[in-house]
Amino acid sequence: MSFLSIFNKKTLKAGELIEIDPNLAQKIICGKVITFWSSKGGTGKTSVALNTCAYLTKTTGKRIVLIDVDEFGDTALSAGYENSLMKMPRPEQLLRDINKIKSFEDLKEYLIVEPNSGFYILSSPANFTDKAPLTSADYGTLVNFLKQYFDIIGFDCGDKLFDDYTRFALLNADVLTVVADQGKPTLQNLVEVLKEFTNPSSGIGKNKMIMVINKYRDNVGMPIDKLEKWFAPLVSSVIPISAMDKEFLRTLNKGEVFILKTNSLDVKQQYSKLTTEILKKL
Repeated sequence: MSFLSIFNKKTLKAGELIEIDPNLAQKIICGKVITFWSSKGGTGKTSVALNTCAYLTKTTGKRIVLIDVDEFGDTALSAGYENSLMKMPRPEQLLRDINKIKSFEDLKEYLIVEPNSGFYILSSPANFTDKAPLTSADYGTLVNFLKQYFDIIGFDCGDKLFDDYTRFALLNADVLTVVADQGKPTLQNLVEVLKEFTNPSSGIGKNKMIMVINKYRDNVGMPIDKLEKWFAPLVSSVIPISAMDKEFLRTLNKGEVFILKTNSLDVKQQYSKLTTEILKKL
């Protein structure tokens, strides 16, 4: 019986996820990097990053950390961290104390844990406008250190291309997840950017890239078959994440981790496909 026929006969409850191929789920992964990037704000990139990390954590048991390098710095808040911003652990503190950390228990003091799935978050710097913010070299130091403790390191980027943070996350990605919506002007602009990414001199390339069409709706904007054809020369796969019921949309617009709460079989199937495509590339 095929995977899809099994799926179609199964009713999934909130909190229950589609299982990942055991061979992929148990694949040995050592400090691989997944970067989530979008060419514009408002596509739901942070939501995709959070829910993908949650799905990967729950279905593979891998230890995952998501690093926020978005200048708006909302990843930790979206994941449910409600403490005062002044008390939020920051990467500057981790970098300062890095030589003092001798165990994962020590490291956890500098991270935020997503309460439902158990993946970790390293928040954004306290102030992106400081005269001496963290540099790409600083993030290189942090990533090399975190590889000792984590199977997968994610980056939640802003929508810029040329700041140090984003450039580092793009060039060091083992998998680049590009998040877009169905708006034609956005997609036309993205085509030109991805052409640059597929250039061998970019250090990225088509085989590393997965494209997510987030908040996808039938009969709105460009349909998925045309999107797949349009972007086939530029990315390895195009995956729609549906926007359908009101509950799902409310959660999505808050940027929360919804994948463990929703009853939407379509959304769970789509995140299962995205997770599987990511694992194939790691």
